[in-house]
Amino acid sequence: MSAQYTSKILKASALIDDTLQLLSTWDISLNREENLAYIRDSNILAKPSRSRLEDVLVIFKHRYLYDDDLCAALHILVNHRLTHEVLYPILFFLTVRSDLLIHDLLVGYIFERRRSGADSISSSEIDQVVQQYVKEGKTITSWSPKTTIRVAQHFLALLRDFGIFEGRGKKHFAPFLIPNASFAFLSFYLQKQGFSGQQLVTTDEWKILFLEKDLVERFYVDCEQDRLLIYNAAWPVIRIDYPSPTLAEYAHVIINRTN
Repeated sequence: MSAQYTSKILKASALIDDTLQLLSTWDISLNREENLAYIRDSNILAKPSRSRLEDVLVIFKHRYLYDDDLCAALHILVNHRLTHEVLYPILFFLTVRSDLLIHDLLVGYIFERRRSGADSISSSEIDQVVQQYVKEGKTITSWSPKTTIRVAQHFLALLRDFGIFEGRGKKHFAPFLIPNASFAFLSFYLQKQGFSGQQLVTTDEWKILFLEKDLVERFYVDCEQDRLLIYNAAWPVIRIDYPSPTLAEYAHVIINRTN
């Protein structure tokens, strides 16, 4: 079945400030609906209308709020003022995985362009890719040229806000460093999502962070040296263990190790 891309990226880009505000005030003693009710009533995100607030909350539900353990972990990381260098790759990874269009543009196109040695990406270049998706029937509806242009612009803006690109017109690749703590947290997250030890090493999801298999294996070795996990590899049998049973508890491990 063909992918079915939506244009929901037009309703929200990186939203980093809103994300930090929402996660910092998230009450892990309440359930999701109680938290969302509080956010709506207090309008802590300071949106100009109820409809705009609802648009943003829908995005957040897909990105971060679908799992109580993940919500609790992110709340802990944000409230303990984890550095942006560690936190942003985590938020970026989750954001990309939450939207099939963003994911496929990043993994299927941006990753390959960066690997090929490209220095920059233009909005018109992404627009052409999106137009091709439309021609192939991969979008929910047929998008107009105006829509594909706006989707391309919002996509590149999202990557710029997360530090993947820099520049206002043509976007140039910026240095993008992944701390061991960010990688280890996301590895544990993927394991919780059902990835086996072998899949954790070979999955294309690491392309979101521009990592190929040899770098992934290196990260696991380095993370073990940092006592973030235990990595046992006797290919093809791979076992990866973590010092905590939940993401929320593991967040404290990340904080202690990074401090």
